[in-house]
Amino acid sequence: MQPDLTLAKRAIDGDAEALRAIDELVAGLPVSDEARQLVRQKALVEGKLNDFDGRGPLRLWLKTIALRVEVDLRRATREDAVEDRVLDRLIPCSPHEEKELITRESRAVLKEALGKALAALPERDRLFVQHYHLDGLTLAAIGELYQVAPSTVMRALGKAIEQLRALVQQHLIATHQLGLASLESLVRAGVD
Repeated sequence: MQPDLTLAKRAIDGDAEALRAIDELVAGLPVSDEARQLVRQKALVEGKLNDFDGRGPLRLWLKTIALRVEVDLRRATREDAVEDRVLDRLIPCSPHEEKELITRESRAVLKEALGKALAALPERDRLFVQHYHLDGLTLAAIGELYQVAPSTVMRALGKAIEQLRALVQQHLIATHQLGLASLESLVRAGVD
């Protein structure tokens, strides 16, 4: 049996030495103290360690859990909707009152369309967009989290952004009976 799998089984059985070894692995994870504590709880108290099958190093398995927990913690601290955050990144607010009114109205329409578009994306693509644009994770960090190459993440993000543009455009044309010229005006109003 692989040493890491043996260690996990011993920790599950309550072996004090194995529990200390697991605790040392968790202590070395590159996440917040709160995330480390949650990883300990998930692995040891909630029995997540039973899911470790020994196909890779235990340290990397724990790190994957820790990164997911860290992302969940960051996401939980955000009080505003994902659509608002994406729009804030794409369309900054205007300092002029008249423009701000037009911008606010345009943003509401765009926010609705963006929400529908995000919901229509495949789950992994939607998560890549959220991790990259909202959580601030690098391509390498996302790749490590999902066990894919950073280039795969980059291609998926590019494809997802193109899909978002197309889906937003389709939604706006269908629900607001906008032509392409009106659509461009709406986007300009949201940006100017």
